[in-house]
Amino acid sequence: MDSFLSSINTVLKITPDYRPKGIPEKIRPKCQVLYFPLDLPSRAMFDQSSHPNQLKESLTSTEECSYKEMENSTCSSEEKQVICLYEKTVDCEINTKCDSPVHSIGERNLSDEMLCPPDAKRLKTGPLHIVWAHRWEHDKDPETFFNALFQLQETGLHFRVSVMGEQFTDNPEIFSVARERLSSHIVAWGYQEKKEDFYRILSDADVAVSTALHEFYGVSMLEAVYFGCYPLCPNRLVYPEIFPKTYLYNTPVQLLKRLKRMCTVPEEVRRHSVQVPIERYLWQNQADDFYALFKVKKQEEI
Repeated sequence: MDSFLSSINTVLKITPDYRPKGIPEKIRPKCQVLYFPLDLPSRAMFDQSSHPNQLKESLTSTEECSYKEMENSTCSSEEKQVICLYEKTVDCEINTKCDSPVHSIGERNLSDEMLCPPDAKRLKTGPLHIVWAHRWEHDKDPETFFNALFQLQETGLHFRVSVMGEQFTDNPEIFSVARERLSSHIVAWGYQEKKEDFYRILSDADVAVSTALHEFYGVSMLEAVYFGCYPLCPNRLVYPEIFPKTYLYNTPVQLLKRLKRMCTVPEEVRRHSVQVPIERYLWQNQADDFYALFKVKKQEEI
């Protein structure tokens, strides 16, 4: 809305004739914003702690050590960490505090009440699972994202990554480079034909990252938040309108710093209750506004 209203006069200045004045001022009082509504299934359907075997098939050939073998201590410590990502959970009692009085994520300290959501009975363990789910085009700036992961890898930090999103005929070359360099870290790669698979991967992930240079809303980031991901977004475009400052970064260096911390202490991320009013963007909570705008009756009333 702001982009439209602030651009009207610029457009009128280049028109050959009839340049009415005061148009933005006349339009603004009549404007309202209705966010694109998210129609999402129940989170419980994709809860990995309830269905730990659903992502087993995503393991690579180097991670084929079975759960029974792990119990018998025949796996290496690194293999155990990988299996734990899918199989192991730890208890987090309802309405109880974590052991440490204060945890920090990035540059902000968060209290136990924020880090231990009331409904978090079980939490995953193992390496941090990072997800990037956007169109595979340059305006989503995949180079910045992958360069951060390359640096995490070079530092020797443990992490897992899923890269999803719509693809076109010509994908930026960085995707081919990244798939090869990050092969040992990949959980899922490419467009997910079934929406259920997309949701399941989001549910398993810990952190969702955006590096977008062009974004008017960002459906995939809100979907990720809905399924429990900690969002990391650039401090530009639409993101400051939707996400509190604690989830925003200003530079690629800040993004890398946040990811390093999260890889080092992933439990902080998993205990954090994301402070984004996701319910505001769900269809069931916006339907009445849309019906009122278009002056139509709800389907059940027709």
